Amino acid sequence: MKLEELDKEKHLQDDCLSVLCDVTVDTGLRTEDYTDEVAAAEELTKAPPPFPVHGIAEAIWNRQEPDVKIEAGDGQTLAAHRWVLEAGSPVFKADLALASNDTVAELRVGDMDADVCKALLRFMYTNSPPPELEAMAERLLVAANRYELEELKLACEEALCKNIDTSSVTAALALAERHGCTVLRKAGMRFLSSPGNLDVVLASPDGLEKLKTGCPSALLELLEKNRPLDEQLLSTRV
Repeated sequence: MKLEELDKEKHLQDDCLSVLCDVTVDTGLRTEDYTDEVAAAEELTKAPPPFPVHGIAEAIWNRQEPDVKIEAGDGQTLAAHRWVLEAGSPVFKADLALASNDTVAELRVGDMDADVCKALLRFMYTNSPPPELEAMAERLLVAANRYELEELKLACEEALCKNIDTSSVTAALALAERHGCTVLRKAGMRFLSSPGNLDVVLASPDGLEKLKTGCPSALLELLEKNRPLDEQLLSTRV
């Protein structure tokens, strides 16, 4: 457009000329470049959130398209965001650093099923445990310990503490010993500090054996406090 063709009232406002540009960007992607990797990325973006999202969780989920595909132990796949996993778990961060796929990182978590994995992700996005926590507390505790989610691990311990009785205390102590659960161990030991409860556990066919094999440190502590237990243990060796 020549200068004399400019309409001052139409094109020049306050001595300024505004120019609208329509730009086409060539990304270099051709039909022959449409690989399985690209297809996997497109499939992942269409995947629904692995847990109900609303409020802040929905805002986080919609911040960007998911770029991590997680395969659970039962074969189900779940979508997630790399930045959420890396920020929430040093173990996930280390695993993702080893992922070779730049477009979609693929992780396999063979040590937990999809339900536990969904609960784990729910906590990482919302900082709140799932409503069905008590039903999966033991399995979720193992996963939380594996991925170093201490707040979730503590929530699982507290849920398990509510259900300690004579039939579950040895299993609870064994779980605490395997995964370093201080709160759960204290609750189990407090329960066994009652002579009546301890007597019931020892009277069961394999009660003492479970203490010996599953939670030896708890057994040693009980031996220091309970002479009858010491005598019973000695009698089993004769």
